[in-house]
Amino acid sequence: MIEGHVPKLLDLDLHRIIASGVDSDHTHQTIEGMEARIAAGMFLEIQEKSMTPEVMDYLIRHDVAEHFCFVTDDVMADSFERRGHLNHIVRKAIAMGMTPERAIYASTFTPAKRMRMMDRGAIAPGKIADFLLLSDLRELTIDQVYKKGRKVYDAGEPYRQTPKSSAFPAHYYESVKSPPLSEADFAVAVDAADGKHDCRVMMVKDGSTFTEERYAEVEVREGRLNWQGSGCALIATFERYGKNGNRAYGLIGGDTIQRGAVATTYSHDNHNLLVVGRNVADMVLAANEIIRKQGGFCVVEDGKVLASLHLPVGGILTEVPLEETALEVERLRRAMESLGYRHYNPIMSISTHSAPVSPALKITDFGLIDVNGGKVVPLLVQ
Repeated sequence: MIEGHVPKLLDLDLHRIIASGVDSDHTHQTIEGMEARIAAGMFLEIQEKSMTPEVMDYLIRHDVAEHFCFVTDDVMADSFERRGHLNHIVRKAIAMGMTPERAIYASTFTPAKRMRMMDRGAIAPGKIADFLLLSDLRELTIDQVYKKGRKVYDAGEPYRQTPKSSAFPAHYYESVKSPPLSEADFAVAVDAADGKHDCRVMMVKDGSTFTEERYAEVEVREGRLNWQGSGCALIATFERYGKNGNRAYGLIGGDTIQRGAVATTYSHDNHNLLVVGRNVADMVLAANEIIRKQGGFCVVEDGKVLASLHLPVGGILTEVPLEETALEVERLRRAMESLGYRHYNPIMSISTHSAPVSPALKITDFGLIDVNGGKVVPLLVQ
């Protein structure tokens, strides 16, 4: 199955994508987009940010139950522990007017059918006995969980996590091959005469992982971009697998941090070392903390580490239990917000700055990406 990421595509562009074999879409939906996708035979995967009153009204009033399912995407550990996962989405759908039966159907049977998992998704002979027992259907209060017919959770009993059977191979814990960085690594060299030049700026928007491209006049002096005097922050990415040593730089503004720096190796989908900052010293500290710990998140202000989330497995995973990770993620989110980040999910927002499938301006180790144009573009506007 090829799962699609095709935001905003319509008409011939949408049909070309479907003809190539990409026949689903999980991105932010509109009524116009949903109607076009369903008419063209595309399957819709509705995540929480698409659950607007208009979208839910459409799904409730129209006979489209076989054309969509509910999904989750980038659920942070603190939200997972506090609100739940797919059960939260079902509960929200019911609260927005969908019948419990239809909401559950869209979270069990249709996704199983979509993924060709014909042995699950329903309680019936010949199916895997995965099911929940609820004491309140509309609130989706879960009393017991059964997996393959065996009870694995009971609300009235302490939850016992299954011990880890085996660790990952040793090289999974040594995936960050970058040498320590210095302030020189955040000096942006440009081939331009001294003076002011128009530069592309990635504008972060609360409520979305989409960014906008804007221009800002930034001074060039002796072949270096004086970004610290521009009112913009710097975003930089460093290839961290020891493959080619690529690096790229850009400017960033909008609802991002206003002070300090954030560094992470949890950066979709290349998961290179991504650093956003307002001053070089904090960027160096944050980046080197990530390199030293072999992956994770680090938030720094005025030379002090405010929060750090260790992700040692491949630079993107933790083996710490959910309850502990949830507390660390909450501290991380609050630290990012204390630097001025304005977003309903700042961790997801910053991690998608390097996702070159999500409009409009993103960054990879190849450089700034014009997502809609499908090409690498220079920092300085030609």
